[in-house]
Amino acid sequence: MKIIKEQNNNLHNIYIGFYFHGGVLYENNKVREISHLLEHMFFRKMNDISQRDLYKSLNKIGVTLNGYTYKDYICFGAGVLSEYFNDFIDIIINLYEDFKWNEDEIKVEKEVVKRQIEEKGYSYFDDIVNDNYYEGSCFKNKIAAKVHNIENLSDNVINDYKKRIFNKDNSIIVLTGNFQDKNVNYLSEKLNQIKDFSFKKLKRQNTIPKKFCKRDDKNIIIMQSDYDVNDIEIRIDLREDVDMDKAEMLFHILAVGDGAKIPYRLKDYLGYIGDFDCNFNYYKDFNLVTLGCSVDNKYLIKTLNIIFDEINKIKKEISNEDIEENIIFMTDYSNIIDSTEDYNDLLAYERFILGNSDFSIQNKTKSFEKITVKDLKKTAKQIFKKENISVYVENNSKMKRKYKVFECIENNLGEI
Repeated sequence: MKIIKEQNNNLHNIYIGFYFHGGVLYENNKVREISHLLEHMFFRKMNDISQRDLYKSLNKIGVTLNGYTYKDYICFGAGVLSEYFNDFIDIIINLYEDFKWNEDEIKVEKEVVKRQIEEKGYSYFDDIVNDNYYEGSCFKNKIAAKVHNIENLSDNVINDYKKRIFNKDNSIIVLTGNFQDKNVNYLSEKLNQIKDFSFKKLKRQNTIPKKFCKRDDKNIIIMQSDYDVNDIEIRIDLREDVDMDKAEMLFHILAVGDGAKIPYRLKDYLGYIGDFDCNFNYYKDFNLVTLGCSVDNKYLIKTLNIIFDEINKIKKEISNEDIEENIIFMTDYSNIIDSTEDYNDLLAYERFILGNSDFSIQNKTKSFEKITVKDLKKTAKQIFKKENISVYVENNSKMKRKYKVFECIENNLGEI
């Protein structure tokens, strides 16, 4: 079993993360939302350690165990001082043991997850956006959304999927921070003591959206709103031939930070005071970038025009000065390196989930430093095409007629 190690003796603690392929990427309709329930179940009982004993043991060594379920993986992790490392490993290694949860344990934890679902708020806007953008992809499904999905999971299925996901063949461990060889050796010894068991392999579901890089008018959605302030979200598909390092640099120049081209112009021209978001979503099979903001409805069309105008300009108007303004931000990873948890997650996601086995911050930095203006112009022309862009807008039709907003978007996409 692979253990990824990045040592930093300037830090005080060790962070250890346990990562497993899982999430909606491996859930068919019969086991929808099982990954999130399984994550919860380990806090109910971890092999022969009860919930109360688990928390008692963790408290005694000053450890807070975190568990997360994402659409393409599940992870458990914690920061721990070196002197308590072995004690923590004795506890957490039970993730890999072949044990079963009984009927009562599953029933109780199901109720916890169901309450969590019932109490969780949902965004109508986000639901419409994701349903449209991810059409035909398993990523359209939510991690936890419907109570009846949890109720329909049988005890046998839950224990079966536990074995499929939580085994050494489906996992990687990442160590960051101030660990020593003795820590690695102890972890390896404990892993070797885990007995192998048989299990059915997980089956990946389809990930790529049906209309990926084939977007049309049906990917322009204008949602009715009764509010004065409305959301804009623009999703941009990134083809396989797009160099992601160059794309990152391009979007930093265009949309990341107050001094980037789009937010700066919005603030300068409209007096915009909100945050302009630029989010990168990397998956193993495809990538996308999301641009988003909230604006007063009276400025909706002006805002859309500014965003698309800057997108069009950047295909021609990039300079060395733009690169110089952003290169420090692109190559400074000190905040990640100094955070054992963030560094842990970055290494796991790049090397295990995305499969970039040679990823390192050093290689990433070198790649950014080689990027030229010519590279960015070529990348902009690859990315900014009508067939790559989906647009989602809320609109108060009392202030702006829907057809006017749609016409604005269509005209802007036609000019790209």
